[in-house]
Formats: sequence, structure tokens, C-alpha cells
Amino acid sequence: MRTVRFIPNRLLAVATTAALVLAVIGTQTASSAPRAAKPESVADSETVYAICDATGTVSKTVVVDWLHLTGEGLLEVADPAPGATALHSLTDGFAPELDGGVVRGSIESSGNADVFYRVETKATLPLDITVRYELDGVEVAPSELIGKSGRLAITLHAHNRFERRERITFEDGSGAVRSEEVTYSVPFLCIPQFKIDGTRMTVLEAPESAQVAVTGSTATYAIPMVPTPDATATIVLDARDIELEPLIVSVFPKLPGSADLSIAGQLAKAADALDGLATLAAGHRQVVTGILDGLEGFDASAVSGAAQGLGALRAGLGQLADGANGLATLAQAQAQYLDGVIAGIDTGAFDDLAQMRDALEQLAQGTAQARDGAEQVLALLDAQIALLDQVRSSNASLLALAQDRAAAYPTDTQLAALAAGLAQQQALLDALRTGGVVGGQPVPGLADTRAAVAGLAQGLRQTADGMAAIASQAAALGQVPAAFEQIKAALVTLRDGGAVAGQQMPGLTDTLDAARRLAAGLDAVTAGLEAQSGTLDDLADAAGMLSELKSALSALASGGSVRGQQIPGLDTSKAGLTALSEGMRGGVSQMHRGEALQDAMKRAADSYTSFLGLPAGATGRLTIMYRIEGVGSGQRDESATER
Repeated sequence: MRTVRFIPNRLLAVATTAALVLAVIGTQTASSAPRAAKPESVADSETVYAICDATGTVSKTVVVDWLHLTGEGLLEVADPAPGATALHSLTDGFAPELDGGVVRGSIESSGNADVFYRVETKATLPLDITVRYELDGVEVAPSELIGKSGRLAITLHAHNRFERRERITFEDGSGAVRSEEVTYSVPFLCIPQFKIDGTRMTVLEAPESAQVAVTGSTATYAIPMVPTPDATATIVLDARDIELEPLIVSVFPKLPGSADLSIAGQLAKAADALDGLATLAAGHRQVVTGILDGLEGFDASAVSGAAQGLGALRAGLGQLADGANGLATLAQAQAQYLDGVIAGIDTGAFDDLAQMRDALEQLAQGTAQARDGAEQVLALLDAQIALLDQVRSSNASLLALAQDRAAAYPTDTQLAALAAGLAQQQALLDALRTGGVVGGQPVPGLADTRAAVAGLAQGLRQTADGMAAIASQAAALGQVPAAFEQIKAALVTLRDGGAVAGQQMPGLTDTLDAARRLAAGLDAVTAGLEAQSGTLDDLADAAGMLSELKSALSALASGGSVRGQQIPGLDTSKAGLTALSEGMRGGVSQMHRGEALQDAMKRAADSYTSFLGLPAGATGRLTIMYRIEGVGSGQRDESATER
């Protein structure tokens, strides 16, 4: 957070005099000073400024801490700051000290109080930032770029130093709970902001994710990235008389967004359906192999030798006909099951996905614009509050001086009136700052307005980041209709037959028709045998017919040639359906694993709310700013960034 205070010389002199008077009074009454109490609540907002040279090497790390305290009276401040040095208060009336790695102090509060201070630290930053410069394809030191011209490539590399290892739990594609140890980088949203002077440089190449804001002749390219553990952004410029503004890199501990993996449930149901189809195919094969086993025990040669053999043949053919009818019944049930599965896959439900992607992108852009507006209003309110605090401080000093003069000259009515007027003015300024009652009416203060706007801006920032991530990931939705179309087409081929890998494959309807024709043929053979029972010569072909029947049934069970045509068997159907089901369940397992990993990363980012530490019971918010030194006479003094 950047705070700059401007105090006119006259007000500074008055404030100094008042401070000396208060110091004397405070010395005389030190023995009766009230004891500071712990605040009811503390909100700690830390902003870490890493001051770097033009290559990204850190020369100084400054932490500006804002503590929002709730409570009445003299409140105690005890904020952990291990290893911190160079403590400096940024709030009037707050004089903290470093005590054993803790910033301690106190502040008067009428309900709410805000204190600001800064320290320096050597603590490890979460990201290593390096910047590389190339001019016309040759790496160049930053100091050698000043005043040069040519094609300038600036490459920023961010390395995430914070790595975690933990165990995650998720359901696999079969519904079983699995546990796995994973290693991941704590997610940080890193946004470098390249300021490009349009009078000197033209942007030739920039990452697609770059967001551009133009102010006059200056274009700012903000490039969001998440180092896990590394990320790189390069911008290429046509540069003339090179001077570069300082490069600001904003870092926030957060997971920008997460993928929607709700489709995993639908895929798991589809895998269950495929398992059912595989079971039906296995049942078909069992029926066919049972018929074959029965044929293996039947000796057709005995039929041509005696009339009794004719009766046995008729009985055997009747059993074959029953088996064929059973196969037809199973094939019909399988076809009906497939009809239900195919009808349940409604690809038309995904027709609006393309419009959904466009709507998400428009919503993300609108939210980002609203966020920018709220942050501008917040900056304006901060400036107004700072100016009001200066006026209040000045008026308080003048009021103390007037009251002192009025007490010294009680007969001077003008001094008494001046003191009364300044007191009334001080009450109005306090009401404007923190709210109160003016003229019998409650009036909200600028601090209330700023808190409301800050909450709105924070919500809009989070919403904009989330909407941008959702919009970028929504492109994957376009693949869903095609995937379901492929599944539906495969199921239709399984039911009705068709080409698979260049080979014509019969469907379940073909199996049903073949089984029915087989049963009808067996019935016809049986009837013919009965009609020709007196002519044993007709039985000479029985062995050949049974051999052909066995070949057809064997091909149906395990694949083979039927009348010169090669067909896959029921075992091929079962193996294909099982492999498809297993692959789909593997995808579901990976989706559930990714969802568990996303949750772990989000928890890790949400828990990183402080760089130096939080007061007991406090809530925290952390922002890290890397200031990379510019190149040329346009460089600014780093102290402006530290304040």
C-alpha cells in the first residue's frame, strides 16, 4: 500500500508546537496513564515491496502493514515481525517499537482505529523474478540499452519457491476411495505490468493473455500468469532511443480459477452402461459355447446306420433349436438395452455450449471493467481521507492553542468564541471522517464509504479473476458434444452393425436375425427329417450339416469365417466394450484426482495471508509488489514506491 503525506509548513509548525506541549503534559501524568487493552478484532493487511535492480535482483524488502483495530479507548498493538528492522510509523499518534521480533505500540480509538507502519526484512520472498533483455537477438545488460534503438525483447521469468507435499483423497472411476501423495507449488497469481512509451516503442509481440490499458501515449500491458513452479512472459518491441519505466509485478496468493469436472459423474454412468453391454456379450458367448459343447458330444455318424439314430438326431436338433431361440432372446434383450442407452444420450443438450462460452467471456470483461472502476473510486477516497486527516490534525492543533489562550485570558470573548468555533469545526471534521450525528441526523463518514467500496472492489477483483479463468477454460466445453457423438455412434454401430477400423462388423440386430434364422432352419431340418424318415439316404448329409453349424457357432463365439466372410466374435465385442469402459473409468479417476489437487492448492493459497505473521486472532490479507528498476533517465527514486 502506498501512502504519501503532504503537510504545509505553517501546519507543520503548529503541529510541532502542539506535540511538544502534549509531550510535557504526558510526562507529568505518566504515572496515571491508562493501560492499553487488547482490540476486539484486528484486520491485518500487509503489502510487501521488493525493490529490485533492472535484472530482478532484490536489493531491499519493505513491508508496509495496515492494522484495522476495533474497540474503545487505548488499544494495544502486538504484531509479529521476526527479523524486521528499520521500523517507522506512518500514522500520527502511533509510536511503535520493535521488541523481540514484535511491533508493539498503542493507539486511541473511538470504536475503530487504523495504524500504518513500515519495516525492512530479509525474509525469503515466495517468487524469484529475473528479467532478461535482448537487442536485435543479442542479450544486453540493462545499462547498455540506454539510448539504443532496435528490436528489443524483454523476458520476465518467475520461479515459485514455495512447494508443498501432502496426501489427497479422491474416488476412482469405480467409486473406490484412493489416497495419493502429491507435490505442487502454492499458487500465486503474478501480474507483471509493462509500461510502454508509445512515442519511443511499438509493441510487435505480446502474450495472448495480456490485458492492455492505454493512458495518453502510454500503454500498460498486464500479463497474468501462475508459476507452477515456473512461468515466463516475453514482450517484443520496436524501440527507438530506449528508456524503460520501472516494471511493477503484483503477486497475490490465490488460485485464479478451477476447471468444472462435473461431467465425471456422467462419464461414470456411461462406463456402467458399457459394463452392462459387456456382460450381455459374455452371456451370449456362454450360450453359444454351451451349444458347441453339446454338439461335440453328438456322434452324427451313427445317424446313417439305424432308424434309432434318426430319432436321436431329431432330438438333438430340437435342443439346438431351443438354444438358438435362447440366443435370439438374449440378443433381443441386449438390443433393447442398447436402444435405451442410445436414447438417453441427448447430444442436443449441448447445443448452447458455444453461446455459453461467449456469454462467459462478455461477463468476464464486464466484471473486470466494474472492478477497475471500483478501484479508482477507492483510490479517490483514500486521497480524500488523507487530506481530511491533515485538516483534522491542523484544526486540533489550532483548537488546543485557542483553548489555552482562552483559559489564559478568560475575559477575552473573542478568544472564547474562537475556541468554541474550532471545537465545533473539529466535531464536524470527525463526523465527516468516521461518522456521527450532525444537526440531530446520523451522518456516515468517509471511512464507512471507503470500507464499503473496498469490500465491493475486493469482491469484484475475485469475481473478475474467477470469471476470466472460467471463460478461458470454457473452450474445453466445445469438445463435449463430439465426445458424446462418438460414444453414441459406437453404440449404434454395436447395435446395427457398420464399419469399425475399416472392417465391416455385424451388429446385435444381425446376431438376433441370425439366431432366429438358425432356429427356423433347425426346425425346418427337423420337419424334413420326419417327413423323410423312411429314406435313410437323406441322412448321409447330416454330418456335413452339423459340421457347418459348428463352424458358424464357433465363428459367432470367437470370430472366424462364415461362408467366406470374416466376422468378429462375441468375445471381441466383450473385449472392446470392456476396454472402452476401463478407459472411461481411468479418465473419471484422473478428473477426480485433479479436483482433489485443485482443492488442496486453493487451501494452500487461502492459508498464506501474511508475510511476517498475524496478531493473535487477526484476519490477514497479503499483497506482494516487485519493483524492477527502469532503464535510462526515466528512472524514479525507489523511496516513492516504499512510501
